Amino acid sequence: PKNILKKKAQSYIKMKIPALSTFISIVSAGQIKFGQKFTGDGTYYGDQAPGGHCSFTQEPRMYQGMMRVAMNHVQYDGSASCGSCIKIRRSGGWSGHGCLGSDWVDAFVTDECPECKHGDVDMAKSCDGRGDIEWYFVPCPNSTTRLEFAFQGSNPYYLKFQPRGSSTPMTSCTVNGSPAKRAVDNFFIVNGQFGQCQTINCVEQNGVKHSQQVCGHSGVVTAKNLVGSPGKQPRKTPQRQPNRKPRDAKQPKSKKATILETATKAKINDFGLILTKF
Repeated sequence: PKNILKKKAQSYIKMKIPALSTFISIVSAGQIKFGQKFTGDGTYYGDQAPGGHCSFTQEPRMYQGMMRVAMNHVQYDGSASCGSCIKIRRSGGWSGHGCLGSDWVDAFVTDECPECKHGDVDMAKSCDGRGDIEWYFVPCPNSTTRLEFAFQGSNPYYLKFQPRGSSTPMTSCTVNGSPAKRAVDNFFIVNGQFGQCQTINCVEQNGVKHSQQVCGHSGVVTAKNLVGSPGKQPRKTPQRQPNRKPRDAKQPKSKKATILETATKAKINDFGLILTKF
């Protein structure tokens, strides 16, 4: 009877709330997968200033020279792909005047394309048309272990921050041990009581962990690596060998060596006296 009731409940949910199953499939399908190639339609939305749905109003330096793209709604995944680096190229026919060629181009995700389907990418170029593309996620080449944190509307009781500079997007962050929630505009939010400096721990998509000390909660703040973070390893203290004598320590002379040294000096003095007499 329990199994029958369970099946009836599941069928009722699917019938009455079809968006629920769609939402679950979107979340699971939208995870960043490295090493997997995607195909879809490539489109253009014109040259755009820094910003977009990923809130890169002050664009990180690591993306200089790279093309901006808007990721399809599914793989945007609630801002989880913001800041991701991809390689993209044209793979087939094209209608209109397209700018993308058959060579791989470096790009990064700065926006969302709500109407785009899974695999589609909208490019920030002043071109037109639509065509076949292929692309894949890659670690960003100009990443750093000393991260930057952009703050927005924060105060001693509310922090809204955006980690920048990692090779892959952050999946989770904590502030002084309290978990922060990811927002759709590519920020993490946490409530509490905060002093001037906080310890922020974050984990990247590729599993790399960062432990940073962040002082201040306005503008863009450069963090300080803490011990154990990828950019700073604990300093090793050299161990001295127990039976090894220090290099600069003077060794005591033997009795035989002392006598020989005295005798040598005496001969030199005698020789010097003889030279003086001549």
